[in-house]
Amino acid sequence: MFTPGRWAKAYTDSLGGKTKEGLEVLKILEGCIKKIKGEVFGSFQAEKLEAFILHAGSEAGIPKTDRALTVSARLAALLIKKNYFYHIDSIIAEVEKILDRENGIFRVKAESAFPLEEEVEKKIAGAVKKRLGAKEIRLEKELNPALIGGYRLHIGDEVIDASVRLQLKNMAAELAAAEADRE
Repeated sequence: MFTPGRWAKAYTDSLGGKTKEGLEVLKILEGCIKKIKGEVFGSFQAEKLEAFILHAGSEAGIPKTDRALTVSARLAALLIKKNYFYHIDSIIAEVEKILDRENGIFRVKAESAFPLEEEVEKKIAGAVKKRLGAKEIRLEKELNPALIGGYRLHIGDEVIDASVRLQLKNMAAELAAAEADRE
């Protein structure tokens, strides 16, 4: 089973503290490789493929001696050799999460029935920032009319539900419990 988090962790560990540079290089290589995908996949030996990737990176303005380029080239060559390159987007997403954690940045998805007012966004970001001790909060907004009103926050695996839908559901459960107690 392919686990992008493990690949991303091995990649960032190999970069020796140059995660940001590696991420930038990996994104550049991803674009270069996807453009020529039909020519590259399954048609080179690993060494030739890595040399090709190094050349593509240098064509994009990255020195061939750059650690971020060499590690990224090895990763891309390995992914292509194992026919896993189609997972590159999920690896990049995991590397972004690792970089965010290193920099104290948290991504929070805020679902709401209607667009959140700027003041509410600031209050949410401030409260989450304080609660997590984060340096920065990146709020990703999504409309979800099923919530009726209020909002639902997704912070990693945690969900904070302050929606009208949940409040109505809780009231219905309390009324049903009170009715059952009277019987």
